[in-house]
Amino acid sequence: MKEILEWLIDLNEEHDLVTVGWKKRINESLDQYDVDEKKNRFAMLDDACPAYQLVDEFFMCIWAQKNKPPQIKKLSKDPVEALKVCKGCLKTREILEGIESYEETIRNLKVRAKAGIVVSIPRCDLPSELSDDGLSFWCRRQTKNMTVDKCKTLRKGQPCMNLKWIKVPVKGELSEPEK
Repeated sequence: MKEILEWLIDLNEEHDLVTVGWKKRINESLDQYDVDEKKNRFAMLDDACPAYQLVDEFFMCIWAQKNKPPQIKKLSKDPVEALKVCKGCLKTREILEGIESYEETIRNLKVRAKAGIVVSIPRCDLPSELSDDGLSFWCRRQTKNMTVDKCKTLRKGQPCMNLKWIKVPVKGELSEPEK
């Protein structure tokens, strides 16, 4: 009871609860508290994207574009919901960057293939076929599909005794992969 009474006395000093209009003053104070709280929570988000901004009580994504005005998308008034959207964007950006990196690797290989390169292709001495992606075999010894990386460390860190590498010289134009 003593703590509640102390709290009420503090509220009275801050909002003058005994005079007319005290409800309006408390509501305005609470509204301002909500805005300040959102700003403070927003300032604490270290993992937020730089495009994630608070504009007029709305969290927004403001993304620059070359030779165009920026892309602006309203996310939410709730910082938790807005951050969920922002983190989803970060995940898809990682995927896009991975695709760009993969495409850059392909472009570099095509340039090198024109000049001439030697490619090492894994093969298994046991009759087996390398998968289309070049990353796995059907292993007769293990009776399951095995990745080349797993074959490299199958015997306590040593490569499988059946794993061999074929060196194939490549020169000229590489065909486009089927989509």
